[in-house]
Amino acid sequence: MDIFDTVYRDRPPWDIGRPRRAFADLAAGEVTGSVLDVGCGTGEHALFFAEEGHEVLGIDTASLAIRKTEEKAAGAVPRPRRTGSCGA
Repeated sequence: MDIFDTVYRDRPPWDIGRPRRAFADLAAGEVTGSVLDVGCGTGEHALFFAEEGHEVLGIDTASLAIRKTEEKAAGAVPRPRRTGSCGA
């Protein structure tokens, strides 16, 4: 099990339940095209940019975080591209 999977059993301190303001500010014209969210965690930024109309791919090594992202994405419209885990 990845060390981050252990952390994602609960809510890690960096998971604030919404996109960080700096990323939300970027959506106001600074980001164009597709978005790659490396280390997407539970997908707050990936889902946010998908809602803004971007094609998004989120990846993370923590499979538990990815499962949580996919649960959130199931109810999102539009849905981001499938988010997957990577690593050993």
